[in-house]
Order: sequence, then C-alpha cells, then structure tokens
Amino acid sequence: HPDILEFIHCKEKDGEISNFNISVGITDAFMRSVENDQDFELRSPHDGSVWHTLKAREIFREIVRGAYRNGEPGVLFLDRMNRWNPAPHLYELEATNPCGEQSLGPFENCCLGSINLAKHVTLEHTIDWARLERTVHSSVHFLDNVIDANKYVPAIPQLREWALRTRRIGLGIMGFGDLLYEIGVSYATPEGEAVAEQVVEFIAYHSKLASVELAKKRGRFPEFEGSIYSRGELGFPLPEGTSKGRFGRPDLRWAKVQAAVKEYGIRNSCTNTVAPTGTIGTVAGVEGYGCEPVFALAYYRNMRDGDKLIQLPYVSPAFERVAKEQGFWSKDLAQVLAKTGSCQNLAEVPVEVQGVFVTARDITPEGHVRMQAAFQRFTDNSISKTINFPAEATEQDVEKAYFLAWQLGLKGLTVYRDGSRDTQVLNVGNAEAQLAEVTEAAPIQASNGHTSAPEPVQLSAPASNGHASEPRPSEVKPARLPAESVASTGLALGEGVTPPAEPVTLPVVQPRERPVVTTGTTEAVNTGCGKLYVTINEDERGLAEVFARLGRSGGCAAAQTEAIGRMVSLALRAGVDPAQVTRQLRGIRCPAPAWNNGQTILSCADAIAVAMSHHLGLEPMPVAPKAEHDPLAAKLQASAPGQHSAVSSQEELRGLNPQCPECGGYIKYVEGCVVCGTCGYTRCG
Repeated sequence: HPDILEFIHCKEKDGEISNFNISVGITDAFMRSVENDQDFELRSPHDGSVWHTLKAREIFREIVRGAYRNGEPGVLFLDRMNRWNPAPHLYELEATNPCGEQSLGPFENCCLGSINLAKHVTLEHTIDWARLERTVHSSVHFLDNVIDANKYVPAIPQLREWALRTRRIGLGIMGFGDLLYEIGVSYATPEGEAVAEQVVEFIAYHSKLASVELAKKRGRFPEFEGSIYSRGELGFPLPEGTSKGRFGRPDLRWAKVQAAVKEYGIRNSCTNTVAPTGTIGTVAGVEGYGCEPVFALAYYRNMRDGDKLIQLPYVSPAFERVAKEQGFWSKDLAQVLAKTGSCQNLAEVPVEVQGVFVTARDITPEGHVRMQAAFQRFTDNSISKTINFPAEATEQDVEKAYFLAWQLGLKGLTVYRDGSRDTQVLNVGNAEAQLAEVTEAAPIQASNGHTSAPEPVQLSAPASNGHASEPRPSEVKPARLPAESVASTGLALGEGVTPPAEPVTLPVVQPRERPVVTTGTTEAVNTGCGKLYVTINEDERGLAEVFARLGRSGGCAAAQTEAIGRMVSLALRAGVDPAQVTRQLRGIRCPAPAWNNGQTILSCADAIAVAMSHHLGLEPMPVAPKAEHDPLAAKLQASAPGQHSAVSSQEELRGLNPQCPECGGYIKYVEGCVVCGTCGYTRCG
C-alpha cells in the first residue's frame, strides 16, 4: 500500500494510537523481493495503480526496525493464511483479531476454548491421551453449543449471520509449559517440538472427528459447498498414511477423517487455534499461558499481614517437587530463584534438571520460532505466541526471526525485545528523534540504479472504516527513511544506500548559575500519591527552577518527584525551552491517576507539567466540571472522598504502562497480554 511507511511509523510518537496493535500484511512475492534485493511496487488497494516503487529491503528494514524498538508492527503472512482459508469462496483473509490467533472474515467472531494440559498427566508423569481425547470431544460439543446460545449484538446482525454461516470455533491449549515440566521434556528442543506436534495433531484429529459427529446429528455448516472440505482438505497439510504416535500417543489415520467428512460433512469450518489465555490461565492456576514456556520459575508475591507488606517467594510447584525428590531443595534456593526467575547456571541444581526447567528468557528466538512452527503444523487457524528477545538483541536477530518464520510456514509473528516497551514509555525514543533532526536522511537507490533523493510517496491516513483510504495526488509528499534505518541488518544492500559521511558531534552545554534570590509561584495539584506542591521560580532570564514536594514526606514517590524537579531545573538553566520540558513530562502515566479541578492528572510527572503549563500560559487554569457531565470525572470522584482520587483499574489507563495497577510491580508482555509476576494481575487485548 502507498501508505506503508507512515503506517509502520504511526506508533513511534508516544501517546498516539497507543491502544491499537498494528501488523503488516506481507505476501510471498514481497518476501522473495526482499530475498533477491528487488524493487517492490506500492499499489492502490482500490484500482491497483502503482503509486511508487521502492526497494523491498528498505520497506522490510523499517518493519524490522519498528519491531525491534517496541514489538510493532507484527507481521502476517497473507498467502499462508489464505492457502488454508476454510471458505475461499466467501472471502479473502486480510487480518486477525488483536491477539493474532484468529484469522477471520468480515463480521466473523471468536468462539474459543482452551484445554488445560496440566490436568492431562498421569501419576507416572506421562501424557494421559485417553483423558485428552474425551476432553476434546466434550469441548468441541460445548463450543458448538455456544454459537447457538450466544447473545449477539442486535445492532450488528451480521455477527450472528456469519457465526451461523461458517460456525467457526477455536479449541486450543494452555499449560503446555507445565506439561513439559511434568513429563521431563525441555521446551525448544527437538524433543519439545515433537511433543508440541504430537499433542496438537491429536487435538486437531479428534476435533475434526467430533465436528463430523455433530454434523451427523445437526448438519454441516451452511457454507460447506465451496469450502476446502468439499475438496477433501482439512486446513493443513496431511501426513501420508498413518501418523505414528510418540510419547505413548496412539497412531492416527487421517484418511478416516477425510472419508467421514466426505460422507457427512463437518459442523465447523475451523476447529483449532492457540489463544493467549492470560486471564483464564491465571484462574486455572497454570504457569505456562497458551503454548508459551513458563515465564519464570519463581517470583515474589506481595502479601499483607495487618499493616505490614511482606514478600513471599512463589516457586513453581513442579520445580519444587523435583527439587525435594532429588534432595537439593532449600529456602535459600527459593530466594535465589525468586530474584532471577531461572535455575540456569546454579551449582546446586543438577544439569539435567536445568535442561528441563527452562523459562522464556532461557530460550533463543530461533527456539521460540521453531516451537511456534510445531504448533502451527496441525492448527487450522493461527497461533498467538510471543518471540522473546533479550535486551541486547540486534535488529539482525529480529530480521532472521522474520525470515525463519516465513520459511517454516507460520501465518504470523509477534516479537518482543526485553525492556523495549518500558523504553518507549520512558521516552528514550525521543532522543533518537532529536538526533534524526540533525542527521541528514540517507538517499534511496532509484530503480535506474542511481542514488537519488526519494521519490514522492503517498502517505495518507487510514479511513475511519478501518480500510486504507485511496491516495490522492494532493496529499503526496516526499518520503524519507530515517538515517539510522539504512544501517546494515544482515542483508547486503548493494551500493544504492549511502550512510552519513561523518558522525554528528553535539555541543556540551553548561547550566547557568542559580541566583541567590528567585521569585515564583506555587500550585497545589492533586495526584494519586497525594497533594503535590509545585513551586516554579524565575530569574532575569526566565524559568530557573522547579521544586516538587508531596504533602506527605518520605517514600519512593517523594524521592522521584524531587529528582524530576532537580532535572527540570538543570534543563531550564541549561537553556532548554520550558515548553519542550513540559511536553516531555506531559502525559506520563502511572497506575493511579487523580482528578484535579476538572482535569485528569496521570502521574506526579504529569502534575509538574500541568503546573508549568499554567505558569507559562500554555494551558488555562481549569474549571472543575460537574461529575455528571464527565463520566471519567464521576468515576474518579466516586472512588474516594474529596477531589483527590486514585484509579486502580487498568481500563482507565490509556497507552502502555510498565507498572502493575494492583501492586506497582513490573508487568511483562506475554502472548499479547500484560502479566504481573508479583501479584498475578493479567489483562489481554
């Protein structure tokens, strides 16, 4: 699409479009063009006209760079999705749900359930295949019932219509990491991949048989004719002959399923998926969400004992059991595990135990991708899984993961580099933007082989209906790729890309001396930590210092507000524009926003920015509206007496937030969900 570059960069500015997950649809033709360093045409989605031609590697590099910075955009491999589209006669698949496990047609919806694999282990620590078979058949029957029993939104009748026409369900798994711990198999090893494939194939096999049994009694799904099932396909490549079982699994004969579908049809156009299960996994008590490995073997839980807050280490029950059985368990070991989350390289833990009890951070990105491929092999819809990268990973590592995912036949990929979301919230990305302002953008190789300035590229915004809008010539503007994006990412770029000739040297700035006497004003601002008194003083050259003091003394919040005040004062006396300082602090969020005279204060940093804006005349002093005219005001005012109020609900926090709204601990990004390892808080979507 001609707007592709703007779309890739649309979330780089902090605070904009922060509640949307974005992904780029990629075709096999595009990936081959990247492989072969070819040009790629950007076409209008409406009439197919060519708006511009760029090097495919330049576009791909921007996708990689964005994913490296904050995990977005994700990628969808459209041709792979549509190769196994169950209803190609009805629509072409273009997108997924936010978590990525459901490739859906227009107005189709999610009807999902997940099997707790941790409950399907025998006393001998083997997989209980007989019980799993019964669970699959019951679950398919249950999910098919949900389609008919569901209360659809009356205002959108198409939701009910399409649910009944294709009758999609998505039976998946959770607790796969727990299962591996119980049977003594390591994640992201050839044996771990084999377990994943054996389990998912078994679930898919019996899901299809159960759906055929329902078709006998209730009828096939209405759009069966023209679907892939009418031509003998089942949604994934089928093994030839008998599929041999391992780990005690029975052999499977897919020809039996094909014959049954041919005779009776099938009740559901899709039967399987792997959803993130962040919330239901926590309720079920599993350690590994969806198909993910366990995130940490141990962590601290915050507990209250009267007025005291105490921390208790929580340790994986499976690990604790093995440690006690083998005689290396101790309270000291529990404390070490709670600090690191991993048992790797601990002398007291036997090597063979370390090999089994791996966590998400112990696994290489390639290992994550290969495991996702094993799950995708017999899943007719998609997979929600995060490919975890360590903080020190490079853009080349992300690029390799994308290529490996495409080569292994995945339908999509989501990556997350440790700490990258927190970095975005802390506005480190703004320093890169400032450097880009003084760095000349590198030229792009034109299609004739000569280096030239970039040609005009259409960069219009998506239309409000969710589809990309038609480019208009009046909106065409030059497209320049950031200079840092032309650095090598592991692919030979040829001679068409020229890096900056010399590094940029920035001047060292010294702050001016503080005068003995300053004058200013003090404003009291309500925050989630209490009343904050912000004093802004001026000298003869303008704003000179900011003091921020909480009504209550001591504590981490008071120390942080003092630190912010000192750094703001230093910046002001160094000549930084006060308006720029204000913009940097404005909009920073914490888990406890507050209501202050008609406006929401998102954090103590935000409160300082508000006070500075009032002092500078950038914002008028607000007049408090009545709560009945402002729903958020009503919620904030109702949650505590007086004007001051702290909102604990994550739903009131817009944008990314690295803190848990329940306990203040750090949240982790797992399978598209946020999860707090300290208190267990989780939220998906």
